[in-house]
Amino acid sequence: MSMRTGAEPQFTWTAFYGAFAKELRDYKDKRTDLVGKFQQARRKFEREIGRPIPGLDGLEEIDPFTVMATFNRGERTPPATRNKIAAALGDLLGVSITAPKRFGGIPTVDNRKSWFFDAKSDVRRDMGHMWDVFEAALDLKSFEDATEFIEVFNRSIQVVGVKRKMTFGLYWVRPDMFVALDKNNKRYVEKYGLARWPFEDDLPPRSGKRYVDLCHDLSHQLKHPKFTVSTIQELSQAAWDERDEPDVPPLNPGPPQETGIAEVVRRSQLLKGQGIPAPQSNDGAFVPRDPPETTAAAGPRAVEAE
Repeated sequence: MSMRTGAEPQFTWTAFYGAFAKELRDYKDKRTDLVGKFQQARRKFEREIGRPIPGLDGLEEIDPFTVMATFNRGERTPPATRNKIAAALGDLLGVSITAPKRFGGIPTVDNRKSWFFDAKSDVRRDMGHMWDVFEAALDLKSFEDATEFIEVFNRSIQVVGVKRKMTFGLYWVRPDMFVALDKNNKRYVEKYGLARWPFEDDLPPRSGKRYVDLCHDLSHQLKHPKFTVSTIQELSQAAWDERDEPDVPPLNPGPPQETGIAEVVRRSQLLKGQGIPAPQSNDGAFVPRDPPETTAAAGPRAVEAE
């Protein structure tokens, strides 16, 4: 089974997330109404599970990423719970697609830091930045024409407590274009020489151009048929699958134009020499492994934004 022959079951969440984002967009100028729907869904969900869940009491508006974070929170949140939260919110927003039961390749945010705004700062301003980058991400057609996106992205990462977490939200909204800047993705990209990772830790100010360049480079490299992953979703899943494998030092990365397929081959040879096989099917293609939903983890991808 090749990951280049069609969508796999664990990535069917992308249809719901896309439809959810589309419906959310209509509330950019109706944020008070959105808070009301959020609280309505919260009460419905509390009745189903029999316990209270954190809310946004006292707020008059909300941003789209904080809404989506409610079903992308916590390493230990089981998929069944995430499904119920997503379904409750989706019903109230008018999402016609069924909420997913599997969440393969999706990074989650820390339960304690799931807001994409600073409650102690200018909430209205911060939420304005979130809505701007959300809308720009949905409208982005090409990385070659990303000037507006870069500008609003740079403003969004100035919000206290956001930075790297911003890329998690962008991946939820457009997993076909944006990569989440988490440690597992960084390790995977560097290990196989897919691209030069431009960030050592968190996002510095005005790093939008470097982030866009990274996403652009990855989208270009993953089109090559010799790679065992062909999409950002598959990369995210593969990075999670290999999270516990031994680190492999970079192999003579050289200038940017010399990285790519040849580098991946060299790295793959080193991995084989260490007895670390890449996950493969009979035809040599990458096969993601999705753990059973009965596990405590929130699906196969539960790297939390710090």
